[in-house]
Amino acid sequence: MNNKKAVCYIVAAGEWYGYTFLPQKEDCVIAVDGGYDTLYEMDIIPNYVIGDFDSIQTPITQGKTIRLNPIKDDTDTLYAINFAKEKGYKNIVIIGGTGGSRISHTIANVQTLSCYPELNIILIDRKEALFLLTNGKVKFSDKCKGYISVFSISDTSIGVTEQGLKYEIKGYEMQNSYPIGVSNEFIGQESFIEVERGTLLIIMSYEQLHLIKKLNKFSIK
Repeated sequence: MNNKKAVCYIVAAGEWYGYTFLPQKEDCVIAVDGGYDTLYEMDIIPNYVIGDFDSIQTPITQGKTIRLNPIKDDTDTLYAINFAKEKGYKNIVIIGGTGGSRISHTIANVQTLSCYPELNIILIDRKEALFLLTNGKVKFSDKCKGYISVFSISDTSIGVTEQGLKYEIKGYEMQNSYPIGVSNEFIGQESFIEVERGTLLIIMSYEQLHLIKKLNKFSIK
């Protein structure tokens, strides 16, 4: 996949909260197990259907099927991300990766984000998006509003700077054992978050993802 803006949409079996998307010709859509039911409801045809198929309800009639052994180390979603990576996709959006009847799946998918720091993976929740920032900077437009939270995923994140937000820090050493970065706020000016060494989990409104001016070297649609 040579198109740097191409997106692989991975639709898992959790809650999809009415989030909709319109895949383009260069994009790829992967249904992960019961995520096929969600895509059926959304009237979107997947390119691939991946899973051990323990949660799917709708008969599979579309998409190439990859059946996984239920006894495995990787989750179905993690397998799908690796599959997308092998296909050359660097931009990945996960829908249905949170909520559901088992919080363990949500925690597993948040942890999964850190398995591929070189990829631009966005995990969609009810009203928010979760993504990682590793050894880099993300810039936000002055049109951003609402809350933004920042957590260290690595044991320690060195040189964390948050500028242009309600609460500012510079060169801070953020630990994964203390949630100091929860509920910061945009204040109507250009802002940025930077980490010199380490990995941060950033949570913000998914409706404002298009207002991100720069996220490492990847693009967001």
